[in-house]
Amino acid sequence: MLRLLLAAALIFQAAPPVQEPDKAAAELLQKLEDQVMKAKTLHVEFEAAPAAAGRPEKLKGELKIGENGAFFLTVEVNERAGRVEKLTIKSDGKSIVAEGGPRGMGRADVSKWKPETVQRCLKRASNQANFLGMFLVMGRDSDPESVFEQFAPKDAKVEGKEKVGDVEATMVSFGLDLKEGPGANRMSFKVWIDPSKLRVLKREINLGPETINETTTKFELNAAFPPDFFEFQNAAMLLDARTYQAATSVLLHARYTGRLPKTLEDLARRPADLPAGVLWPEGGFWIGGAIPKDIPYASDATHFTVGALKEPIPAYSPVGAPTDRVRKFFEARVRIQLLKAGAEAFRKSSTFLPKAPQDLVKKPDSVRFWPDGGWAGAGLPSDPWGDPFIIRTEGSFTVGIAKPKGRMLKMSDLTADEKTGLDLLARPPLGEKDAAEVDALIRQLGGEKLSDRETATKGILAKGSGALHIVLAGLAREKDPEVASRLA
Repeated sequence: MLRLLLAAALIFQAAPPVQEPDKAAAELLQKLEDQVMKAKTLHVEFEAAPAAAGRPEKLKGELKIGENGAFFLTVEVNERAGRVEKLTIKSDGKSIVAEGGPRGMGRADVSKWKPETVQRCLKRASNQANFLGMFLVMGRDSDPESVFEQFAPKDAKVEGKEKVGDVEATMVSFGLDLKEGPGANRMSFKVWIDPSKLRVLKREINLGPETINETTTKFELNAAFPPDFFEFQNAAMLLDARTYQAATSVLLHARYTGRLPKTLEDLARRPADLPAGVLWPEGGFWIGGAIPKDIPYASDATHFTVGALKEPIPAYSPVGAPTDRVRKFFEARVRIQLLKAGAEAFRKSSTFLPKAPQDLVKKPDSVRFWPDGGWAGAGLPSDPWGDPFIIRTEGSFTVGIAKPKGRMLKMSDLTADEKTGLDLLARPPLGEKDAAEVDALIRQLGGEKLSDRETATKGILAKGSGALHIVLAGLAREKDPEVASRLA
């Protein structure tokens, strides 16, 4: 629907004949705009959907306008097949950031726009159709100042009265001429207005082949917002970022040790009861500064929680380090993931990625909130071979090792002993008694009775992954094709 709205608005239509000016309609629309423009703040929530029956697309949005050029507009669309697309444009009064939007469609360079000008456009759009704010961002290179004029209603006309709930609403129609492409693009509107409270109750927007119904579910002038709501960086964002970094480290700990840490402090210290063969990277599974003590951490039988994040407990087997080169390979992977998590935490707290690797260590001037010890501790770690990581920050944050040849391994690079060492740790062999039982069950697979063979198969599976070594050995020596096929 988000893509559809934008596409429909680009269909060039012949402008309809100009109507005689309707003074009452124009005055009513002007009163609506005057109260919005004079308000210090504005909070609007809205919903929209195609008028055609059976269409599943739904749009939901929220507009918050503060003082001195600050604003926040987010539009989320549930498309067909369950796909969700989201667009956000926001300003702290100093600069503008746009995020998201339909895949494959262009987006204007909002960084060059003046926040006060865009804010005026959004205020005017709140009276016409709230989703018009999207047209500022998606595929528009025009100056918002000119867009402000394009958002001015044309040919307004009172269409009569109609009940909306308990309100006797005044219906007003008008058009907008968007100067997009080689011709005039006319969008037609009909709004139902509560004349006593000066509120738009609902809208009908005609975009050529498509008609959209929009409802305003909240419209509050001079709304109160938290003091730092429009700040790009605030304490809540820092907490979310630190929580994300800690949760990522917990998942890495589970991925390589096969268990969750008992406390967040255990991310940096090897558990005393961890088997000697299990990988424990230098520095553990934490790369930031101080491990958070103010973020709660707990787990139950199925999930673990870090702060407000709740994640299912992953089903992992421990990873071993049978040789020095395998240990270094896995350590490199852990450190790369930790560095990437630090960069993503930086982005979550500041709204932009690090511009240089050292931004994870030393607080940049453009960052307001900073964790104790930074996002990567006192200094960026080297790779396990003693070389600096290759970190690129142009447009994204990527991490690699300086000399990957012979170091970044694939399964096919491992020796038979290395594969066996990893396998033995991930699937510990059975004890003597259980091993003897599996051997007996393997022999039973050659029995004449189907029921005996099925019982033997179930018995072997019940022993778990530890029986794999005995099964593989049995497969290697077995001559009976029936038994071999069941073992395979």
